[in-house]
Amino acid sequence: YSTITGKYPSRSAHGRDLFQNNEDRSSVTIPTTKLVDLNGQNDCSEENLAAAFQQNGYRTGMIGKWHLFDVKRSEYDYSEVQKSIRDCGFNFTEGIYVENFGSFSDGSFSHNMEWVTKQAVDFINDDSSTDPFFLYFNPTVPHNDEDVEIAIKNFTCMDTPEGLLTGEPRIKGMTINSSGNFIGCEAYRQTILDRAGSEFSNKELGAIWIDDGVGAILRALEDNGQLDNTSIIFQQDHGIETKRALYENGIRIAQFVHYPGALW
Repeated sequence: YSTITGKYPSRSAHGRDLFQNNEDRSSVTIPTTKLVDLNGQNDCSEENLAAAFQQNGYRTGMIGKWHLFDVKRSEYDYSEVQKSIRDCGFNFTEGIYVENFGSFSDGSFSHNMEWVTKQAVDFINDDSSTDPFFLYFNPTVPHNDEDVEIAIKNFTCMDTPEGLLTGEPRIKGMTINSSGNFIGCEAYRQTILDRAGSEFSNKELGAIWIDDGVGAILRALEDNGQLDNTSIIFQQDHGIETKRALYENGIRIAQFVHYPGALW
């Protein structure tokens, strides 16, 4: 919420509405910090980065995990989630995972970095527009809530929240190797296991997987001549040691910024 709006989570319209009759401050848990318009505060339609960029001529895209839509499991519908995100300033909403996706999964999919990365590459490669773009890319790995090893070994890159794909995603640096040959999902995922070695954690597997995905996105920008005209911010969502606390090891995050024409 803070990244996309620039506001403290306690300022969310959704949270304030829930706690308007309570003397305590608004809770800042995930269920209370959603991106919705309420009581004259337009978090969704106006007061966020995507809406601001969109209103100033940018193409806007959202790909990956979305924690900012208030949806009940019994009412979950993938296409409706896409529409709700589009209402908040995004033209392109693909590769979407709702919340920490375990509670919204029927067991037919898991983490899928190839799928979400392919959506990001397609967004960058869109040659139907010359408009500048804003892309919010939020992958599900590394993450402890779901087992990355199981995702890599027991699922394929065609298993997605949107349904089963008709073909495997083709991505340079992932399912397309350095020689330009398509090796497929199974062979690519085996390289992740090989690079991790015999003793690894799910965090390590996830780190390799996301590193490949970010590399593929950078390659797409470079191939399109856009890398030196693109600002890139890569950040964690929270500290590791003390999640949900305002101590430094809870709120300090790793953040890397690339400005056009500058070195990392």
